[in-house]
Amino acid sequence: KVLLPSLTPDTIQIPADALDAEYTVMMDGEMHGSLFFRDFLDKKDKYAVYFGGNYAKVDISMENSRGSEDLLIIKDSFANSFVPYLLDDFGYITMVDTRFYREDISILAKKKLK
Repeated sequence: KVLLPSLTPDTIQIPADALDAEYTVMMDGEMHGSLFFRDFLDKKDKYAVYFGGNYAKVDISMENSRGSEDLLIIKDSFANSFVPYLLDDFGYITMVDTRFYREDISILAKKKLK
């Protein structure tokens, strides 16, 4: 966060398994081919390399994960960098950011439990 030239900048790491994973991702209803947006590595907000920023709702459907269960994440600011580590363990991941999501989360949770 501190932009002094004498300090070492933060590094961004992407888990290798997540780069090779086969998945479909919908961010606020728009299909994307990846969770990672490498263009942000050249910008001030490098954290946006994960998902390209923050969205109200992100749905990730895994093609070949070991897990078949669904996961609903009520996210905080660190979830974007954490979710790629979960791709191999769940068949479907929904991530909701309460700062932007305006629908009833309890209804969404009930759908996930069915």
